[in-house]
Amino acid sequence: MKSLPPLWRNYLGLICLSLFFQACGPTSEPTAEASLAENQATPENAGTILDGGWYLVEGTYAGQKRTESTPFQFKLFGEGQFAFLMKSESGAWDYSSTGSYEIEGDIYREKFEFSTNPAFMGVTAEWKFELKGDSLFIEGPSKIIGIDGQEAPELAGGYNIMQEVRVRAN
Repeated sequence: MKSLPPLWRNYLGLICLSLFFQACGPTSEPTAEASLAENQATPENAGTILDGGWYLVEGTYAGQKRTESTPFQFKLFGEGQFAFLMKSESGAWDYSSTGSYEIEGDIYREKFEFSTNPAFMGVTAEWKFELKGDSLFIEGPSKIIGIDGQEAPELAGGYNIMQEVRVRAN
C-alpha cells in the first residue's frame, strides 16, 4: 500500500486538529485529594476514562528521550475511538493515525484503522498504561498483532515510554 500524498496528509492533519479543538471543552479541575483509585479503569468507566484531548509532553522512543518546549503530539479519545497527530523531530506535523481502543485493567489496546504509516493499517498494539490525576503514562508496546492475527514484534520499532497530560479549557 502506498503512503498518502502530502496534500492528503495535510487534510488529515487539519481534520485531526479540528476534532482536537472540538473535544477540548470545559472539564472540571482535579482536586488535590483525587486518588489514583478514582482514575483507574474499571469495567464501568473503561470506555470514558481517557475521553478528551491530551498533549504528549515527553517520550522515550527506542531508548532516545524526546522532550520539547511545546507538545509534539495531540491525541483525542472519545466513544472508544482515538486519533492523533504527531510532529516529527524536524517539526513537521506529518504522522497521524486513527482507530478504536479498549482498556482492560492496566492494558490499553489500539487497533489502527488508518495510519500515515501503511505498515500499521489494521494492526493492534497493546500498551501498559497508568493514569495519575491528569497525567497518562503509557509503556510498550507489550504486544503487536499484525493484520494476519499473528504477533508482529518487528513493527514495534523499540520500547517506548510516554507521558501525556490532559488538555483543559481555560
